[in-house]
Amino acid sequence: EATEPGAWDGPPAVTHARLRLLERQGRHDEYLNLARAAGLAREQAVMLARRDQVEEAVAIGLESLTVAPDALAVAQALYERSDAEAALRVAEHGLTLEEPRALLAAWLSDVAERLGRRELALRAAEVAFRSAPSLDAYGRVRALAGAGWPARQAELLKFLRRPPTAWFHPEARVDIFLEEGLIDDAIAVVKDA
Repeated sequence: EATEPGAWDGPPAVTHARLRLLERQGRHDEYLNLARAAGLAREQAVMLARRDQVEEAVAIGLESLTVAPDALAVAQALYERSDAEAALRVAEHGLTLEEPRALLAAWLSDVAERLGRRELALRAAEVAFRSAPSLDAYGRVRALAGAGWPARQAELLKFLRRPPTAWFHPEARVDIFLEEGLIDDAIAVVKDA
């Protein structure tokens, strides 16, 4: 019955099991109360979207989510309910949240392109590339950039040439450099690996 955030401090596994049970039983109000009391914004927003409480779901998506995968879950729930604009709002906000952003950004790029929002599709494709570089993600940016490709290409190659981090896959860098005929850059990546 408690609905104030933080009112429930049960173990996460128990909380999620209770949520699944409440959902199966169709006890959506109780589900929302528990999600709110446990501070589970993602679960709360997804359930609100499923119940066609779009504005409430969007508000939670914009105000309470902290990681991109949660924004993806909420955006997909909204999109499944045929509210593409609300889904785009939450997903676009998700581009500013904590990593990993690649799946959210790729999903947003595809949906935005289908809806004729080419600039948003391009921006999301770039975020997907920067989050998880790959030859496919690079090609997606190239396909969406059109006449603006040379400038974007220079920025993406500059990004790939920066010092690698632990999550930065050298295979993707080598593949892209070879695709562009930048043999010396590819060799430098292999030497550093």
